[in-house]
Amino acid sequence: MDFLGRRGATRFAASLVVVSLVGTIGHAAELQDQTRAAFDRYVEATEARMARERAGDSPFLWIDRQSESERTDADGRLHGGEVVIERLETRDAGRKQIKIPKGMVWY
Repeated sequence: MDFLGRRGATRFAASLVVVSLVGTIGHAAELQDQTRAAFDRYVEATEARMARERAGDSPFLWIDRQSESERTDADGRLHGGEVVIERLETRDAGRKQIKIPKGMVWY
């Protein structure tokens, strides 16, 4: 996790706290093995995606991952002074949503 830097490590730690706090309000939450395993799979998939982007194996910029028409639309909006934001979601093998039983990833 050294490549995440201080800010990335802080976000990672905050995500772990969120995952560990999910449970019934007023009762202590216990992090279950299935929750930890699913979150570890999520982290591994996210780090693998980031490594591919850094290596140049997949587009680094969000806009470069868009279809031609979406890229043209976003480019026009950006040149018009608009801030374009889209939530980034890590998926298992790029297709399937990674479910975290009894937990969640909050960005």
